[in-house]
Amino acid sequence: MGFFSEFKDCLLDYKYWSHFSLINTKIKYRDTVIGPFWNVISQTILILAIAFGYSSFVSNKNLLDFVYYIAIGLFTWTFAVNCLNDSTSILDNKKNIILEQNINIKFFIFELVFSNFIIYLHSFIIIFILLIISSIKINIYFLLSFLGLIVILINIIFLSYSIMVLSVIFKDVKKIVENLLLIIFFSTPIIWSEELMNEKLKFILNFNPSYHLLNIFKNPLLNKIDQQYFYSLLASFIISILTMTICYFIHKKYEKTVKLYL
Repeated sequence: MGFFSEFKDCLLDYKYWSHFSLINTKIKYRDTVIGPFWNVISQTILILAIAFGYSSFVSNKNLLDFVYYIAIGLFTWTFAVNCLNDSTSILDNKKNIILEQNINIKFFIFELVFSNFIIYLHSFIIIFILLIISSIKINIYFLLSFLGLIVILINIIFLSYSIMVLSVIFKDVKKIVENLLLIIFFSTPIIWSEELMNEKLKFILNFNPSYHLLNIFKNPLLNKIDQQYFYSLLASFIISILTMTICYFIHKKYEKTVKLYL
C-alpha cells in the first residue's frame, strides 16, 4: 500500500507541483503574445481542415455536430499524447535535481500532467463555442463527463509514471511510445466516426483501450448515454486496474535503480 500512499501524498501536496507547473508554462510561452492559445489555434485549424475534407459527405447540420465530435476527441487526445511523450524525457530533464536531492520522482509526473492540463483547459473555449452552434443539447448527462475525465487522468498519471521509469533504463522506450501512439491515433475514432465502420468489424474497437477511455468522456458530451457507454465505463475501470497493477510492478522493480541510469 506504500506505493499508492506515495501517489496520494504527492497529490495532496498540490501546492508544490502546481506552482512549478505554472512557472514552467509561463517560461514556455513567455516570448509569445497569446501563450497556450497557439496550441488551441493549431488544433482548431487541423479540425477545420478535417471538417472541410468531410464536407462533401456530411450535411451542413451534421457537419457542425461532427466538428464538435472531432474537437472533443482531438483536444483530449493531444493532451494525453503530450503527457505520455513528455514523460519519456522528464527524468533526464530533472537529472540535476534528482541527483542532488532526495526527492520523490512521482512529483514530476503531477507537475508534467498539470502543465499539459493547463494548456488543455484553454481548448474548452473552442469546444464550448462548437457546442453552442451544434445541435447537441446541454443536459444532466454532461456531468458524467467529469467522471470520464477523472478516469482518463488516473490512467495518464500511472501510465506516464511507468513510461518515465522505463525510458531511463531502456532507451528504446521513447521511440516505441511515439510509434504506438501514432498507431493508436489512427485506429481510434478521433478524426473519424465509428459509424463509418463496417458493422462486422466494429467489435475490433472493443480491444482498443483508448476507444473506451475516450468514450466515457465524449459520449456524455454528445448526449450518447447508451449501452455502449456503460460497456466502455466497465472496460475503463478494468483498464485502470490493469494500468495501476503494471505501474506497481514497474515501481517495485525499477524505481530504486533509476538514479544509476541518469
